[in-house]
Amino acid sequence: IRHIAINILTNDKVFKAGLRCKMRKAAMDRNYLASVLAESGLS
Repeated sequence: IRHIAINILTNDKVFKAGLRCKMRKAAMDRNYLASVLAESGLS
C-alpha cells in the first residue's frame, strides 16, 4: 500500500514539492488528500 501511495504522490501535478513534503501535506490537509485521490481516480 505504501508503494501505491508513493506512486500517487509522485504523479501529483497540483503541488510542486518533494515527496516528503507531499506526504506531510497529505497527512495534515484533507483537501489536498482528496484532490490527490480524485486526480488518481481512487476517490
